[in-house]
Amino acid sequence: MSRTAAFFIIIVLATSAAARGQATRPAASRPAIDRTLLDQAAARVKVGEDAQAITLIRKFQASRRTLCMNTSADWVNSNHMLAVAYMDEGDYAKAKAPMEFVMRSGKSNHSIILNSAMLDLDLKQGSVRAVNTLRAYVGQHADDETAVNLLGMALKIA
Repeated sequence: MSRTAAFFIIIVLATSAAARGQATRPAASRPAIDRTLLDQAAARVKVGEDAQAITLIRKFQASRRTLCMNTSADWVNSNHMLAVAYMDEGDYAKAKAPMEFVMRSGKSNHSIILNSAMLDLDLKQGSVRAVNTLRAYVGQHADDETAVNLLGMALKIA
């Protein structure tokens, strides 16, 4: 087999593996994601040390930008945590971009929905979005008193 034919076969195999979504290099050569910074940031947010949490989250995101896809659970969680830390500090304008990313990611849970609605209401914009999101959530979770109260506040503002 000539060098050209061998090269062509390697290119075809690599292209077809990439088209199927398979890695073209062994999985062992990819570095594992170290979640230590994210875990430390979560602990800081829980005790109200938001400035330190923001620093840790930013370090995690900077070091993982090439390792995490933007829709990975760690990336979404880090943006959610960053938004909450900014909200705890009272800096709602800085919390908006990470929370918008979380909402666009399609991943959702109780805390994401409530924190997003609180941010919309605190920014005094997007109250209609908060009403729509909370109305859909309360329709499925009518026993969630916090969500029902937040919906009432959103309806009053909207």
